[in-house]
Amino acid sequence: MDYIKVTLATTQIGSEILLGVLFSNGITGVEIIDAAERVKFIKENTGVWDYAEDVLMDEGDGTVYVVFYVADESQLSLIQNEIENAKHDLGDISFHVNTVTDADWENEWKQYYKPFTIGKVTIVPEWIEHTSDDIIFRIDPGAAFGTGTHQSTRLAIDALSNKITTERIADIGCGSGILSIISLLLGAKKVFACDIDEYNAIRATNKNAELNHIKKDLISLHAGDILSDTSLRGKLNDFKPEIIIANIVADVIIELAPFAYDSLDDGGLYISTGIIDSREKDVEKVLVQCGFKDIEVNRFEGWSLLIGRKII
Repeated sequence: MDYIKVTLATTQIGSEILLGVLFSNGITGVEIIDAAERVKFIKENTGVWDYAEDVLMDEGDGTVYVVFYVADESQLSLIQNEIENAKHDLGDISFHVNTVTDADWENEWKQYYKPFTIGKVTIVPEWIEHTSDDIIFRIDPGAAFGTGTHQSTRLAIDALSNKITTERIADIGCGSGILSIISLLLGAKKVFACDIDEYNAIRATNKNAELNHIKKDLISLHAGDILSDTSLRGKLNDFKPEIIIANIVADVIIELAPFAYDSLDDGGLYISTGIIDSREKDVEKVLVQCGFKDIEVNRFEGWSLLIGRKII
């Protein structure tokens, strides 16, 4: 089925009026693209991440784009008439209209996602047939955040490829379960995985585990904030991991470090990544303060991974 995609260029106030027009005509699936709001959100949530690309901090010229879809020309014509009647409140406004199909929405993006190899692992989207002497990890890239392409995830997979000689792995901030499942494919026997996103992360992890024929009882999956949830930390302590891997951000890795040290078995490793290079020394300093030894640092395209060993 073909749809008509409509993009309206307006102002912040104009976008609010347009939303009223669209909602009154039964159009509820609306995308608002507002560069100024994006920059405001990033600045107000600096504790969630360490780094935002320069392009994300560009507020542009103040134009706000309202994007929606209609099924046919008659519906579009009706909405256009109502927008014309409201134009005195909207100021200057421009229309851009083009036709898209279901295939455009659902499948076109897939052509850009190809198998790629990191360490001993080849990551393969679920719709591609692929054979390899490497360990194959199949993924549903649309299931949730985390597809294996980010520099920090590549560092983590490469580290796991070299360090998995143990049985019990904890994946803190598991996202879509990539590191949990790859740990099992590399030879781990049991994984403790947790994430603060109690819906998307757990659903995606379960989906990717199923794609890779991982038995459910091999991943102990939990939702919650391990920094504030003492019950969850107690479960981690009881698990006594031999490796804890955390692909998050520097501030969380630093706050997690003492809990990681306490939870790890003797000789265990704390593998931390998601660290931009400017925060590397901050993380290394805290790892040493917590008692970790033999600090190892790996770097890739402006991102760092640190490994500390617990030695009693």
